[in-house]
Amino acid sequence: MLKVTNREVHLAILKKFMSKYVKEGTKFRDEQGTRTLLWTKLKDEYRDNYILISTNDIPKIGLHEDLSMYVYLDRTEELYTTTFTKFYQYLENREVWEDIDAEVFDDTLDWLVVITHDDVSMLFGFDDDE
Repeated sequence: MLKVTNREVHLAILKKFMSKYVKEGTKFRDEQGTRTLLWTKLKDEYRDNYILISTNDIPKIGLHEDLSMYVYLDRTEELYTTTFTKFYQYLENREVWEDIDAEVFDDTLDWLVVITHDDVSMLFGFDDDE
């Protein structure tokens, strides 16, 4: 995975993502400075319209292995570009104690995969039979 280090690019990508999926007015940190897990602030239209799967089942969702996509890690506020294969390798190789909260999406914003620290994933924009 390649970290997006240009702050302007980083913010532009997240702004586009947040305008579609995240409630207006959501900040990256609350008043106390605690990081916001963006998936907890999804717009109402998405909150009840998802497919719930185990994070271990992500390879079964039908994304092409060379698909270029973004991964935003909520806990570190880092944005990465990667492919589906490299991202899944990252998930498989992390330590058991490493919690992850992430939003995974591509330029189209037609779909979203949310990965939670409970190793549960929410799929948005996918059909039940995928």
